[in-house]
Amino acid sequence: MSSIPSFTGHSVKPLDIGLQNGSGIGNSSGDKSAYPFSLRRVVVALIFCTGFGAAGTFCCMIVGHSILQPYMSGFYVSIHSTAKVGAVGGAIINGLLLPIMVSFAASQTTVTSRVYLVLLAVGLPTTIASGYVGAVLLLHILSGTLDIPHAVYAAAVGYTVLTSPIILVTVYSVIQGCR
Repeated sequence: MSSIPSFTGHSVKPLDIGLQNGSGIGNSSGDKSAYPFSLRRVVVALIFCTGFGAAGTFCCMIVGHSILQPYMSGFYVSIHSTAKVGAVGGAIINGLLLPIMVSFAASQTTVTSRVYLVLLAVGLPTTIASGYVGAVLLLHILSGTLDIPHAVYAAAVGYTVLTSPIILVTVYSVIQGCR
């Protein structure tokens, strides 16, 4: 490798090609397998988790509101308001927590029914927290939205109704796997 004269009169060696093309320190071969997470993957995963979380909590809140409205006083707001609470809270909470849950599932060597059971068990508090956060935020921004206790009730009932078949199948497969 030859040295390049600089304007100060000192000899300067050229940088490694691997550093010049951005492939990393000491990795001049261009192999990107050493860095499994790129900014593009993180952004796509975050957008996916935020959208999926907003849609999931949105559905749970609508189902919970529809079930509880005839039987419980306090659901005097429209279902549109409840849907907004679910979408806002779901986007925020699940945008933060779903990447952690997905990385947990991806870190397992085999995705078994026990991993599904853990993810389903974490889903209920996450959905309840989403309803809470959405209600808190929208109560300060909009008037006439769903209050906090009713948002929590709707989230809990909706999640339980929508995921109960999945939970039953998962618990059954865990029991069958233990035999």
